[in-house]
Amino acid sequence: MSAFSSPSVSALGSVYWSSSPAELRIAVDSLFLGCSTPLEVVLVVDGPVPHELRQAIDYVAGLECTKIVNISCNVGLGLALSSGLQCASGQIIVRFDTDDVNLPGRVNALVQAFRECPDVDIIGSSLYEFSSAPGPALLARIKKVPLFHDEIVRYMNFLNPINHPSVAFRTNALRRIGAYEDCKLFEDYFLWLKCKKHGLRFLNLSAPLLCMRRASLFDRRSGFFYFLCEFRFALKALNAGYISSFVAVLFFVRAFGRLVIPKFFLRILVTRRRGEWVDIANPDMLFSSASARASRL
Repeated sequence: MSAFSSPSVSALGSVYWSSSPAELRIAVDSLFLGCSTPLEVVLVVDGPVPHELRQAIDYVAGLECTKIVNISCNVGLGLALSSGLQCASGQIIVRFDTDDVNLPGRVNALVQAFRECPDVDIIGSSLYEFSSAPGPALLARIKKVPLFHDEIVRYMNFLNPINHPSVAFRTNALRRIGAYEDCKLFEDYFLWLKCKKHGLRFLNLSAPLLCMRRASLFDRRSGFFYFLCEFRFALKALNAGYISSFVAVLFFVRAFGRLVIPKFFLRILVTRRRGEWVDIANPDMLFSSASARASRL
């Protein structure tokens, strides 16, 4: 695939009824921090939303180069993002979660990586995970990922190798394979397996490019509901031919382990997969939506 000299970019995100209006504004404004690339924002509204969130959505709609995609009933993240993808005009799709904060220059870094790697279709990065409120400094943990294609596809047989909120795609490559599907809590992992099956190439950048908000990482990844979602994900991937029977068995065992292994030990396993604790100095600029557009609030 040939490189392009001046790629256009669409930032794709989705909100639903429980999304925070304040966090949505921060997430969108932070996309423009240090960004010199023409940027379109595509925001999918997944079902009915309360009045305050609708006001925040109207703020986003008032920005130049913005598309709002309204879905009448809640369909879930995978199908919502697929709807937004069909409306995006950029050659590159940059994903953003509407409760995260993009570090300055994130979009530029991804665009530059695509320019330098014309054979790569999907690029993610490391990120900072945090749960505390911002202040003079922010204590966060680095969530690292395997970096190069061969390592990523090997890792994919055991664990999710890409931080979903960090990812960017070549639009045509994603459309060609059918993009996201309905796979509750595992929409991204299922997509990576699908991309691998269709021969798309991956890359992760080592530098963290965003701050990901984690209210309760551990609780979301345990319990019967998560077990059920993981079991269905593994079965769907097996039936689609994206994983072997051996890998499917590993996934089934891991899902069952979430029910029988004491939560204390699960917490240790989740924590050990994270990097060291770091202090992010002066994060107030990010969390106050320090772009010129914030003045329009």
